Amino acid sequence: MHRMSMTLAETPMEGISKEDLLKCVGMESIMTQELRTMVHRRKREHVRAVLTVQSDQDSRDVVNEDEIARVSRRSSKWTRKRAQKLAAGYWTCLKEEVDEQESSPY
Repeated sequence: MHRMSMTLAETPMEGISKEDLLKCVGMESIMTQELRTMVHRRKREHVRAVLTVQSDQDSRDVVNEDEIARVSRRSSKWTRKRAQKLAAGYWTCLKEEVDEQESSPY
């Protein structure tokens, strides 16, 4: 795990083998202690933000789903951007593999 996380941290995306990249699918958030801590903190902050707005609405006897959705979108922005970057990397890797298979005469 440590070797893989160092490889991913120090190597440009083009230099990472498809095999190494695919071994990491689903394990992105546990690659380093720092990332693990950051992901855990952001999850807690997200839950707290949504629960806070819901609690505030409850105390006012109001239900505003748009406000809850807006708070959720805002607090999950970092996670969504991170997921998009990971997906783009995996897509690039997998697309190359599919292209290679399709161009193979066998």
